[in-house]
Amino acid sequence: YTGNLTLGCIDTVSIKAIILGTPQAEFHFWGNAIISEHTELRARKFIEFLQSTPNCRVHGIVSSETLARQISSMDGFFLAYKQQEMRYDTSNSHKILEYLSTGRAVFSTPLSEYRNGGPELISFCRNDSAEAFAAGFDQWLSRLSAENTAEKQAIRRAFALENTYEAHWHRIKALLPV
Repeated sequence: YTGNLTLGCIDTVSIKAIILGTPQAEFHFWGNAIISEHTELRARKFIEFLQSTPNCRVHGIVSSETLARQISSMDGFFLAYKQQEMRYDTSNSHKILEYLSTGRAVFSTPLSEYRNGGPELISFCRNDSAEAFAAGFDQWLSRLSAENTAEKQAIRRAFALENTYEAHWHRIKALLPV
């Protein structure tokens, strides 16, 4: 997982269920994990949970270069956002493109921007309960080798490259009158 670990939109209940239910897996987290007097209690407890759980590695904030290098060795990625009471627009999370650029499989709560991308791009769990999300994660994990075939990885990388800022700029520029 990459991103600010103090955000209120993170589904910490589902993430905890996945971590506790999958002790054989190692989970890595990059992003703001700094606890201060201003950190909400929910975020504080979540970060403390991650830091104290044996199969979790909290890397904190790292440079873009370090992040790119480190995530390239991951087997897969997940994203769990709360589906109710969204205070943030999570429909087009830039972290999804970071994940897809590695080619590795992605498991996520529903994201409207990617709903038509097909199962080669992202595996979604369409149920709002932590138990269902954890069960869906277990199923996804059991087929991770099939999810990470060279063909599927190529599809994900191509999608990420087609959606860079530069690629969008060229598409916009082509639409502008000369």
